Amino acid sequence: VSYNNKVATFDPANDLNYSTTYTVTVGTGVRDTASNNLSAISSWSFTTTSAPDTTPPTIASTSPSGSSNNILISSDITITFSEAMDPSTIDTTNVTLQDSNGKSVGEVVSFNNRVATFDTANDLNYSTTYTVTVGTGFRDTASNTLSAISSWSFTTTSALDTTPHTIPSP
Repeated sequence: VSYNNKVATFDPANDLNYSTTYTVTVGTGVRDTASNNLSAISSWSFTTTSAPDTTPPTIASTSPSGSSNNILISSDITITFSEAMDPSTIDTTNVTLQDSNGKSVGEVVSFNNRVATFDTANDLNYSTTYTVTVGTGFRDTASNTLSAISSWSFTTTSALDTTPHTIPSP
């Protein structure tokens, strides 16, 4: 305990525990400079903060999922995270979508709750394998980043058969 200008400071030898309620009691043995004791015991309680979040977020699910086939060419790509994310990190600098030739496909990103949605400006191509790669730049609200790069692929559906049907002559 230290004292300076009417302020007594208690500095415990060890850090206090997280999420713990402590009670401070000042007894009547405390005296002023004229040797007058505190007239009554005084006490109060406080609770320490919870432990900081140091758990990195993960990708809880994706749509389309990895190795999916026959995905509609108009499909959006969604990534659902395991926890609340920092919306300022949900952008196209942290994710890529490439076709089977390695060509990047531009996309529009939106974010709602824990779900990032990548809506390509144009429909995807038919019968094409696409690879989504998510970098470690995404951060949760406690500034923890994804711990590893993640990628998965999916294949779009075949083109619709638009050949006119003919009826054979009898």
